[in-house]
Amino acid sequence: MVEILVVIGIIVILVGIILAAVLQARASADSLHCLNNIRQVTTGLRMYAGDWNNRFPNPALLNVSWESTLQQYLPDRQVFRCPLDLEVAPATGSSYDWRDTGNPETTLAGKSINAVPRNLVLAMEALPGWHKPRKVNVGRIDGSVESIGDQELVVDLMTPVHGP
Repeated sequence: MVEILVVIGIIVILVGIILAAVLQARASADSLHCLNNIRQVTTGLRMYAGDWNNRFPNPALLNVSWESTLQQYLPDRQVFRCPLDLEVAPATGSSYDWRDTGNPETTLAGKSINAVPRNLVLAMEALPGWHKPRKVNVGRIDGSVESIGDQELVVDLMTPVHGP
């Protein structure tokens, strides 16, 4: 009887370890899926600029959402949804935002891609913490993607953008 209890105890421990590993793998897969979406959004914004005299979209002038300006470059609307976003996308249709800050000093809306620093954040998750606490996935003008701290994102978005 003791031997059976020991075997059952070992099986329970192994199942617990396997379940934890599976959940961690799932979380990593969701984060990678989101990073891929951010990369596609960043690429779409860069492609838009390439087709429009090297300028990023200016949704306020176009009177359409920024996501709509990218429709010909990103026809699959699912690219705008993070799999872990249960807050923003259901209400707005997009889990992401881009550097259209509304402030002429910090916005990229209507700016030339050639006149701004390449390391600035171009696109980001709308809210931090979907994948890791106080972290947000971002895409930079140079096309790179990464996960950064929410305060680092705030500092980046407040950095003045120089150029026409």
